Amino acid sequence: VKFLPPIIQEKREDDFIKLKEGLLSVAEYEERFTKLFKFVLDLVVTEQKRIMRFIQGLNVEIQESLAAAQITTFTDALDKAQRVENAKSQSKAFHARKRGKPSDTAE
Repeated sequence: VKFLPPIIQEKREDDFIKLKEGLLSVAEYEERFTKLFKFVLDLVVTEQKRIMRFIQGLNVEIQESLAAAQITTFTDALDKAQRVENAKSQSKAFHARKRGKPSDTAE
């Protein structure tokens, strides 16, 4: 990472600390997480801390689904989060169809 003025570095660190998935997809959240992560290498010094920080920023329903998962790498965390996200969106579409409502997924 090239040199950044301290004020910009502090802003990036603040953005990283406050980052949450919110309305983003897991992929979009991961992209922002990874971009900001480059600026906080001294804050998140181990792979385990990186994984914990990533999971803490995910939406609660995904966090709950990952609670008992064995996660050893960041790639593993991302993969499992995306699987949970896909399963939840399929479940929502299934229940919407059962109730006779049009699904919000294009088929």
